[in-house]
Amino acid sequence: YTHAVGTPKMSGASNTGAKKITVKWSSVTGAKNYVVYRATKKNGKYTKIGTTSSCSFTDKKAAKGKTYYYKVAAVAGRESAYSKTASAKSKK
Repeated sequence: YTHAVGTPKMSGASNTGAKKITVKWSSVTGAKNYVVYRATKKNGKYTKIGTTSSCSFTDKKAAKGKTYYYKVAAVAGRESAYSKTASAKSKK
């Protein structure tokens, strides 16, 4: 049995380059890594786009002119609850 860890606090998402959106969040004590999910609608279907051990993730597949929504879960054995959602528009 493993305890679920705390929920990451979303800092935000921003367009950081051509087809790139960087998502940032606060660290969670005890988390081994974080799973990043993306959707094209706030209440749409979220798809896992990556796993990282740091507190930021760059989505390199953002289509120009589209707005994406992100949420993050911390992992330590099993996933935490999802963070609040952050969105960013890919302008470049």
